Amino acid sequence: VAFRATDGAVQASAGLPVAAATLVVPLGYAGSPLGELVVTARPGEHSLPAADRRLVEALAPQVGFVVHAAHLNDELETARRRAVLTGLAERDRLRRDLHDGLGPSLSGVALGLEASQTALAGGDTATASELAGRLHTEMATAIEEVRRIIDGLRPPTLDQVGLVTALRARAEAINTRAGGRLRVRVEAPDRMPDLLGEVEVAAFRIAEEALTNVVRHADAQECLLRITTEAGLHIEVRDDGRGLPAVPRQGVGLDSMRRRAEALGGSLRLENGDGTLLAAHLPVVSS
Repeated sequence: VAFRATDGAVQASAGLPVAAATLVVPLGYAGSPLGELVVTARPGEHSLPAADRRLVEALAPQVGFVVHAAHLNDELETARRRAVLTGLAERDRLRRDLHDGLGPSLSGVALGLEASQTALAGGDTATASELAGRLHTEMATAIEEVRRIIDGLRPPTLDQVGLVTALRARAEAINTRAGGRLRVRVEAPDRMPDLLGEVEVAAFRIAEEALTNVVRHADAQECLLRITTEAGLHIEVRDDGRGLPAVPRQGVGLDSMRRRAEALGGSLRLENGDGTLLAAHLPVVSS
């Protein structure tokens, strides 16, 4: 007896195969093919008894259910391992950012404060004033570094409900706050391909920032967020608002979205028309 997957590979077997009287029963679950159950005669027998054939055919639906459950278990284990690896990678990245970026900045501020204290104690107000100016610049840099680190963190909602559900929740929150002045709709596949963590985060952040721009600047009544997965991950945010100004201002949000897309080998574009269209393309690499 053997279970043969849809690609022809034998994934489980018992006993030794013989050439006589092979019975092949298709296995499936909910209309989806899973493979085949292959049964041969016992050693020394020249045919598979009719009673054995009926028994195997009767058991086939139950075997199909077991195989389906095993596949679900494998998918769950794969998702669990991916979540663990994503968490570890996120922790390592955060540690590097804090050590290499924010740590030196704060150390510099501490040394500057100590030098300012010394200058003030000696009555050197000019030096203390110059140091204060440098510290102000250093603190502004540190604040930007904190924002960059926070912006790079993986939103917990992605692990909790997934990309599409997280964006639907974001759209619903906007609709609630808008009180009928703006309606955001989301069109997305029911089942998304497995995505690398950085692709999923980039997609979420780009869509979120695009929706935020619609709320703040578009003066729109309707907005559609569409996600498609043919030849990559495509994100489109289209509104019926006032459109882009004659000379679009390259704001921080737009620059951030573009950098996120390009860092993954993707692209981002803006189009003006009856409103505004923001379209981002991200390569899909299975995790």
